[in-house]
Amino acid sequence: MHDDAIEGTLPGEFLAGSKADLQTAIDLATGVRNTNCVTQAQLDAATIALEEAIITFENQKITDVAPGALVAHWLFNGGGTDASGNGHDGTAHAGHVNWGGGMPELAADRHGNADHCYKFVDGGNFVVTNNPAFVPGELTISVWMKLYETWAHSYFFSNDIWNTYKFQVQDLNKPFFTAHFNKDDGSGEGW
Repeated sequence: MHDDAIEGTLPGEFLAGSKADLQTAIDLATGVRNTNCVTQAQLDAATIALEEAIITFENQKITDVAPGALVAHWLFNGGGTDASGNGHDGTAHAGHVNWGGGMPELAADRHGNADHCYKFVDGGNFVVTNNPAFVPGELTISVWMKLYETWAHSYFFSNDIWNTYKFQVQDLNKPFFTAHFNKDDGSGEGW
């Protein structure tokens, strides 16, 4: 398991540093096993610690998101079709004239495959019809993006701009997520 594992960033690989953490647990368990006059309690504790380290290691394996867990999946390889099968297809729109009125442009993806991603210029965007599925109790957003320039209010994903949530990059080239919610105690709203 440990020796065959590859650390990296692709599905099937393990997060950087995970092999070293597992090796530390293996070394500690081996040290207990090789100690003379070890007690059963020490053996049990070492076994439990090693089993927990193995579980932690296995959880560091990079996997794709299970298709059934996706609300939407836009491949952007020629259109805004939702590959999840949930019908949340997007339509390309020109940006507002204040941002240049541009349209999304097909481009090569991070692997060099032509027409497998979009370059969003001059405010060009995709619009998806709102759906209650876009306002879950928990939310994960995963994107690959390459920034050609950064400036305030570069939205990559939003639901009703900032009235629900938005994911953007600020002018300091930092990812920024804002969520608008009603407080559980009914005392108003929060961000």
